Amino acid sequence: SFGFPLVITGVMCADHAKNLFAWHVKSPMVYSCIISADKLTQWDSDTGKTVEVSVSRNPALKLLSETLSTLFAGNFPKLLTSFEVIKEANPLELVPRSGSAAAGFISGIAFKFTDDLSQIKEITMNEKSGDVTRISFSNSHLNAPIENFWWKAEQGK
Repeated sequence: SFGFPLVITGVMCADHAKNLFAWHVKSPMVYSCIISADKLTQWDSDTGKTVEVSVSRNPALKLLSETLSTLFAGNFPKLLTSFEVIKEANPLELVPRSGSAAAGFISGIAFKFTDDLSQIKEITMNEKSGDVTRISFSNSHLNAPIENFWWKAEQGK
């Protein structure tokens, strides 16, 4: 939507066993978003308010929750129910299957892995609108315990 690149930095956490995903933005604004199986909770520093939205009442949020869980779990067999592999090397490139929910807004996704292939280094999503979302990971910790405070939307207070 912007006519220029926008770089957002923060912390992401995912607990696949509990179906939880957290995104805490630190720059250029302070914002938190927690997605669980049943709701999305967001907080921003501008308003200081916390908003909760039911995932079950919003099919787009349900799709987002399931997709994020699948992506960050590295559950590629599940991804293949909605996507086709067009390149198997590093980066792994996928396109949405015709008729899938993702086909309406994504034209392709690429996953770059670390040299030892143990972690995702970058995800690039090309959207049908022409926008590109690139998520780069640094200082990643696999299977490390996640402190409870990361699951609180008001984390930036």
